[in-house]
Amino acid sequence: MDEFEPHLSIDDCKNDVLRMLGTVASNADFLLPWPSVYCIYDTFDPTDETDENYASAVSFCDTVRREMPQYSDYANKIWAIFLEKRAAFEPYYHTLPQASFQSDLSYSNVLVDGTKQFAGVLDFNLSGTICVLAMLVLPEACGFNLLLSDLERLGTQAFRDECDARVRENLRAVARHYAFTDIEREAFSLCWNTIFPFCYYMIHGLLAHAIKAQNAERVGAVLDWVLHQLTRNDLALPAASF
Repeated sequence: MDEFEPHLSIDDCKNDVLRMLGTVASNADFLLPWPSVYCIYDTFDPTDETDENYASAVSFCDTVRREMPQYSDYANKIWAIFLEKRAAFEPYYHTLPQASFQSDLSYSNVLVDGTKQFAGVLDFNLSGTICVLAMLVLPEACGFNLLLSDLERLGTQAFRDECDARVRENLRAVARHYAFTDIEREAFSLCWNTIFPFCYYMIHGLLAHAIKAQNAERVGAVLDWVLHQLTRNDLALPAASF
């Protein structure tokens, strides 16, 4: 996709990508004997000290404390809640349905043909087995990546509603090919709380930009966003529609 001229948006083949995710998840007859890079409670590589999700949360809170000490108490609050959510989600995580995914749905890894139609994916170096919910709450799958241009709107309810509408739409698209189980429905909020708030490239980029500009108000907006995602329970999985 990144080589196509004129420039493409992920929306140009979004439904096909979501169809692929749902189809793969519903046909998980063979699981790769190693974890995806997005696994949690386990490491992707034996040399890793922690999983990426935990390391990302540590990095986020440490950065706030170091660079914006006036927000240290806020960072401590976020860290404490993250640990609670992570502990509460762990018993679910080990019982949730799993599948093996490519796990890197970036513009350089999604293939399209000359008519802009989805043709497949490449670059499986981050692939592996992961629970389906963990894959679906990543920004690449659930429908949005925060951009620097979003920083001005990050604290507004209108922007949050816009993002949530996209998430719900994309989850409905997956549900046309994959039937969510009862245990997935029960665990979805905790999965979202644990994984989504600290998705590395998305939220860390916004935080770094706000800190570099020494814009305390925007740093506060980033923290508010993280806390909102960390504590919300208003998202739910849709019913199967196939």
